[in-house]
Amino acid sequence: MTRDRAPLSARERQIAYLAADGLTCQEIADRLSVSVTTVRTHLAHIYEKLGARNRLEMEHKLPPPALAILTRALPLVGPGHGERRQ
Repeated sequence: MTRDRAPLSARERQIAYLAADGLTCQEIADRLSVSVTTVRTHLAHIYEKLGARNRLEMEHKLPPPALAILTRALPLVGPGHGERRQ
């Protein structure tokens, strides 16, 4: 039985790309001011969502960072965002 996988949250994307860049769980935890356990929990959720068994598989299943930025929903107008370009 297959199921649709949920998209990665913003925090999961952040952790996934840091891990793909080679940072250890401790380094990611230090950089994001969270515990190592929190990083490991996020990585477990990321692996499940991507259908990956390890960091290498995760890295291969992640979209390129630029594509990830372009495809996620970002507010185009609002406080501090200026006017929408046309």
